[in-house]
This record gives sequence, C-alpha cells and structure tokens, in this order.
Amino acid sequence: NCGAIGRQSNGCWHMFKGNSLPAVSDTAFYAKYGIVLQKKNDFKLFYGGDDFVVASEAGRNACTMSGADVYYECLKDDKLQFVGSGNTCGHKYYNTDKGMGSGILSNYSTKFWCNDYRNPISTPSPSPSDTPAVAQCANFVRIKSRYGYYLKDIGDGELRSDTRSNIPGTGEWKFEGTFPTDVSIKAPNGQYLVDLGDAYVRLAWSSSGYRLDGWKILGNDFTNLNIKSTTDKYLAMNGSGVIYLHGDQIPDANAWKIECEALSKPTLDNGKINWQGSAQTGVDYSGLVWTSVGNAPWNKNYKFRCEKNGTVSEFSGVYGPVSHYNYNNPKIRVSLNGVKPC
Repeated sequence: NCGAIGRQSNGCWHMFKGNSLPAVSDTAFYAKYGIVLQKKNDFKLFYGGDDFVVASEAGRNACTMSGADVYYECLKDDKLQFVGSGNTCGHKYYNTDKGMGSGILSNYSTKFWCNDYRNPISTPSPSPSDTPAVAQCANFVRIKSRYGYYLKDIGDGELRSDTRSNIPGTGEWKFEGTFPTDVSIKAPNGQYLVDLGDAYVRLAWSSSGYRLDGWKILGNDFTNLNIKSTTDKYLAMNGSGVIYLHGDQIPDANAWKIECEALSKPTLDNGKINWQGSAQTGVDYSGLVWTSVGNAPWNKNYKFRCEKNGTVSEFSGVYGPVSHYNYNNPKIRVSLNGVKPC
C-alpha cells in the first residue's frame, strides 16, 4: 500500500499510502517534506542536469563544488531537492520530470538534501543576546562552530572547516579594528572574511577592494556567540561542516566559540632577576642603579606577567626582597639585551 515516502528536514522518512499526493503547488507540504519518492516513479527523483550557478566563478563547477556551493544552489532554485556527487560530478534532482531521465539516490556517495538548508534542524541551545561580546579575549587563535568544526585557511583562497585543532590553518585567526563591534576577521594566511551579499563566505586580500570591516561579535561570553557580517547576515555552519551566511539567527548560526591563545609566563634571565648589590655571579650589572636614597631599605618583592593585545598571562613566581642598604627605586634586569622574556 506504500505509494510514496517523504523526507522531512529532520532526516526522518514518512510513508504515504496510495498514489495521490498534494500538487507541486502545495508549497507547505513540499517545504516540510522536500524530497518525495513515489512508487509510480520507481521511487526515483528526476534528473535535472549539472549546470550550477557556481560555474560562473573561475575554477568552480559541478565537479569542484563545495557544500557551500550546493547551499547557494538550493536557495536559488526552490524546486531543487537533492544533489548527489561521488564517482561522478554533482547531479541535480527534482520531484518533477525535467525530461532528462531519473536516478537512484543511493548511487551517490555524497548526498546533499536541499531541505536541510532551507529548514535547518532546530536543536535547543542557549541563544546569545544581540549585543557585543565583552572584549575578554582580543587575542585568539581558533574559531569553532557548535558542531565542533574549526574555520580553516590553508592559503589557497578557499575557506574550509576541520574538526582538528592542531593542524595548519585553524590557528592564528585575528581580529583587527574596534573589537567587538566593528572588526575585520583575518585568516591565518593573511586574507580576510568577506560578505558580498549572497550565501557565500569568501576570503579576500586587503587589496581586493571589498569591504573587510563591519563584522560584529555578539553574545555574552566566548563559548556562545553569534558572528554577524557586514550585510547583517549570520555566519553559520551545518553539522557537516558546510559554511554559509544566513539572514536569520538559525541554530546553525548560534554557539560559535573563540578559543583564546594561552600566553606563557615570562622567562626570566636564568630564572632570576638582577639588581645592584645582588647580581648573579659573572653578570655585568653596570647600569643597574638605585635612583634615590631613602630612610629605610627598599625591601620589596616583584612578580611578572606577559601581555599581548589585551590578553595577559598568569603571574610568575615572587622574586626578592630587593634591597641594598637604604637605597630606593632600583633598576632591575629581567633579561639580557636582545632576549625577550615574553
């Protein structure tokens, strides 16, 4: 009695009895189910060719498309239901006959369901407020999506994602500009995230002429953020690591994380500090002078930490007490010339 099966955007399939289904004009039904495989069509979809919008971009076509390309195609063509690739280049499929034959979806090793992009699965998560994040970590190295993928730049101009945090291209992302309300997001190899008004997130050089600034980092802490583009779209990534821009604050756009760089404590000269009257044996302490004379010993302790772009390390241990008779206000050496403790 099974006349058809339909796939909802949550991935579940429903069985329908008989051969009577709503007309294609029933947009509510097909927005819910997207793909509908009917018995009268041998449970196949209709082939619609491989002419992708991305073919107009240099070096991009149905054989070199990315997940973001498929997403863009799904938004441009609201009748498109499925894109399959694998041992062949990307093929498009529809519920209605395009006069080009039909195909079996299981023939493709990589499957893209357009309805997943049009109706993202709504999974509960705390939603950040649409206010700038506190600049508690202006220096950071990795940007991570809610699904565990990191933004990756390997230097070829293509923005990618990867679940590995310890490989080249996922670290050394930087904010430039006024953080967090008006920033440029610089990738590890020197290009910047740009939004040209469509669904793509691109990388571009500063010389490209595209607008680089105007991105906003929104939220209350660095584990649950939204990243908003120059055209007020949200940076999003689905559960397969496909990166795109969306006009609404959908679940794919929530819960971005910024993993901060942990600064190391300063490395002092042989683990010590030097001052006039207590220099290490064999160390030249010329120039280490006391600049005033007091009524009592200086007798103070010191501790040190490193700072970089607003981020600070933990403090070192305590050094001292620093004293030399009743001299005050000493010059203290923490490292030799040319050696940076941080």
